Amino acid sequence: MLFRKLLFLGSLLSAHVTACQPIALPQALGPTAVLGQPGQWQGPVAAVAAASQKITARVVPFWQGGKYGLLTPQGRVILAATSSFMPQPVSRSGHVWAASAPAGAAGRLVLLTDSGRVLGYFEQAQPAGGRWGWVQALGARHTITLFDSVGYLLRATPYGKLEEPHENLLVMALPDSTLPGTSGAVLPGRRGLLDQQAREVVPPRYRYLASFSHGYAPIAEDRGPRQPLRHGVLDHQGHEHWLGTTGSEAALRYQGGFFSGYSNDKGAAIALGIDGQVLVPYTAGLSRIERTQSGAPGGLIEVRGQDRSVLNQRREGWGLYDTLLRPTLPPRYQGLREGTRDWIVFEDFAATGLGAPDLPRKGAAWHGRLAVPATYSNVQITPDGRFALAGGWQPDTRTVVYALSERGGPLRLLPGYTAVNYLGHGVLAVQQGGRWGLLRTDGQVLRPCRDEQPLTELQQGLYFSQGPGPWNLPLADTLGRVVLPAGKYETAACFTPTLAWVQQQGSYGICNLRTGQVVVPPCLAEPPRSLTGGSYWGHTTDGTTLIGHDAEPPIRIAGSDFQPVSIQWPYLIAGIKGRNDWQLYNGQGQLLSTEVTRLEGSFRNGVIWAGNAAGRYALLDTRGRALTPFRYQLIMDLRQNWAPFGGGLGLARTEAGTTVVVDCFGREYAW
Repeated sequence: MLFRKLLFLGSLLSAHVTACQPIALPQALGPTAVLGQPGQWQGPVAAVAAASQKITARVVPFWQGGKYGLLTPQGRVILAATSSFMPQPVSRSGHVWAASAPAGAAGRLVLLTDSGRVLGYFEQAQPAGGRWGWVQALGARHTITLFDSVGYLLRATPYGKLEEPHENLLVMALPDSTLPGTSGAVLPGRRGLLDQQAREVVPPRYRYLASFSHGYAPIAEDRGPRQPLRHGVLDHQGHEHWLGTTGSEAALRYQGGFFSGYSNDKGAAIALGIDGQVLVPYTAGLSRIERTQSGAPGGLIEVRGQDRSVLNQRREGWGLYDTLLRPTLPPRYQGLREGTRDWIVFEDFAATGLGAPDLPRKGAAWHGRLAVPATYSNVQITPDGRFALAGGWQPDTRTVVYALSERGGPLRLLPGYTAVNYLGHGVLAVQQGGRWGLLRTDGQVLRPCRDEQPLTELQQGLYFSQGPGPWNLPLADTLGRVVLPAGKYETAACFTPTLAWVQQQGSYGICNLRTGQVVVPPCLAEPPRSLTGGSYWGHTTDGTTLIGHDAEPPIRIAGSDFQPVSIQWPYLIAGIKGRNDWQLYNGQGQLLSTEVTRLEGSFRNGVIWAGNAAGRYALLDTRGRALTPFRYQLIMDLRQNWAPFGGGLGLARTEAGTTVVVDCFGREYAW
């Protein structure tokens, strides 16, 4: 039972209306507490909510006497505890809910709104496809009733189901029927189209109707008893386009904008337009014409046919056609191996001179156009998708040659280099004469080839040292511009995308690489340590702990033995002092408590869970005040609970073992 509650928490917290106004609070919020002096609690006070605290969840399921019900965050019961299962939101907005119906009702489910208005009794209920927020409820007669996202009736329909929409139209179908006899075979209901006003664009008359693809939806209808189906497509206005007799000997399939199929009699494939015109004839000598499955960009079309590039050798190869069925890459390649949004890598049949038989050469095409010829043993598409980097041994010159094409542009050779690696942002690590350096893809030398080991990555992906060592100045960016000059500091290195530590006479400081200003003068005893989110900390030479975030002014905490564990900048900082002394500070460096040992997750809706050494949890706001005592055991690790307080609500378990809902003001609701 508890596990079912946990599974439901995600849908409960995600089914909220973000555009609604904060729910008005009762006059008495109940006893809460605030953090006072370290380790001490001050008496009950009225909670003052931070501006970010907001309850947007409309209803809360509760459990009572072995049954489930629904109530509002103000405590008003809108569904008594009569449901045998936990009520579920069936609209994406969270306004429409389903629960089990009472005995004797006309359906298994009762559908109701978050205000308690009963919509009816049904057998099934679920969100309809699309972005319109509809709810489809299946009645006892196997037909669906449509409601909008807030529970208003759209229409009672004769349809049996709605399928996934495409391009603002929804495929609907009449109820399936069972064929007469004892076989129990089911005849699928005929299909049609609805628009986003629930109007019939096309009445349900087709035996087959699929979603739109490339402007058309494939359809099929009966021709008569024992006759094959008639195939065609529909446009967005509901106009039909039927295939004629051309290509009828081939098993035609809709490929998105055209039909294609292979004829055994002709021994070739054909492609037809939506009105039956021949786009690729049998005489083209292709055996396959279909939308790419290899990840080629732009909806390119894969073709397979006779490779005529080699005389007296009969073999089939792969190639590409564009979206207008015009050849872009001839069918002469062994395979289309990998693709990105813009690139595709292919392999040739050639296998001479590489020292290993049948080892294919590779090339690359940009949007189907040849950019890198298949003369290289290795071709890689860079992670940013900008470049195709090719290289390998060339038997004719007996040298290793590298080349680069940017977005399908002219192939740029990289002569004289024996190894090339892409580091990002248009920067290459290159080897020459056994030494490594840095080169921009436009040919600009950033760092001469003088290093024994290659640079495997740039500092924060953006910077590198122009000095003799990796930490020497000057520090430059990927355009070769100096962002931190030499002379004033001895060494430097980036530790965030905007900050670098600098060393001067044994002490460390922090500089802003965007402005060149000093954020922290050299006063740290060690290089600063970075944390997730852009925060950092370090110990100073005068015995304090310095904590900062990006280029904002840092704060100081007395003592060089304080180590931050969780920084929720600019609100709270939790850490350990010495071996076992935990401390909680606010963003101004003021000590709030010595009871908090950890902060779970991050702030959401202005609150965060905080734990103590006894394994109990309290709810804190952004000012570090406790909205509840330390009286909860979390029943789910917040790293798994993807939306704690996403609608202003969280789930917790008390010391007595009772599961409760806690809102972002610290109030409890019986579960």
